[in-house]
Amino acid sequence: MKVGDIVQLKSGGPAMTVLKLEDAATLTCIWYASQGEDYRSRSFPRAVLDRIEYDDEDEDSDEQE
Repeated sequence: MKVGDIVQLKSGGPAMTVLKLEDAATLTCIWYASQGEDYRSRSFPRAVLDRIEYDDEDEDSDEQE
């Protein structure tokens, strides 16, 4: 995983962007929290995250309307 990758907790949750590589085993991620309508960040052990493919096609089609 590298800065800019889209990840998700293996247990589920929102799509997050890798913001910073703390060390070989820890990543800091940022995501949009719709409940508080703000961005949140937190460090996670690399072992609890999966890299995912994020399809932003829905967002692009909304912008074109």
